[in-house]
Amino acid sequence: MKTAPDRIPHLRASVSAYEPNQAMLVQDQPSERIGSLRSGWAFAHKTLQSGRRHILAFLLPGDLIGIDLLAMGRNPLPYGITALSDASVCWFDTEAFHELVLAEGAQRSATQYWMSLYISTFSLRTAMIGHATATARLAEFVLELFVRLRHRNLTRGDGYEFLPTQSQVADCLGLTPAYVSMTLTRLRKRGILEIRDRTLRVLDERELHRIANAKDSEAATLDTK
Repeated sequence: MKTAPDRIPHLRASVSAYEPNQAMLVQDQPSERIGSLRSGWAFAHKTLQSGRRHILAFLLPGDLIGIDLLAMGRNPLPYGITALSDASVCWFDTEAFHELVLAEGAQRSATQYWMSLYISTFSLRTAMIGHATATARLAEFVLELFVRLRHRNLTRGDGYEFLPTQSQVADCLGLTPAYVSMTLTRLRKRGILEIRDRTLRVLDERELHRIANAKDSEAATLDTK
């Protein structure tokens, strides 16, 4: 959102504040606006007809809210977006923002980069849910948030504010809250990470990378240590 600073303020339709668990965009409804998360966290989620919810992604300050709308236009959004914490969003008219992306080469490149990263992250997590162990999934998840927050200078040394609950992490990774708790405890006892007062510290980033990418035979043993 920094590539066309002279034009973006003129496109801004509104700025809205949200409380935790307040809807930003509603599943299966069209939206004529796209947002930029100014502060706080949010999450994208799909609710099935049974009422069960799966969290697709966590959104961090600087992320676009409803980035898919640039390609989908006025068609209903297949998922919802909800505030995870107190948050604020700058809203833009989707068509006006799309025209800016087409007209400004730098803005187009930046938007394509973030859309590529969004799709890459989503596809990797989907593949890991189907084929990776619980420990590998959780290691990749912790690293993903760490790298994204560090890129935006939102980390504090080797740590960052870890806002999702264990139930929300479970919804995202296809696990149970009990399994998330047990796996976090394993990683903590091995001196790889630490969670205290909603701050997660990555104590051994190299080992966390190794666990996230471990082969099946090794990964299976990690889930029992």
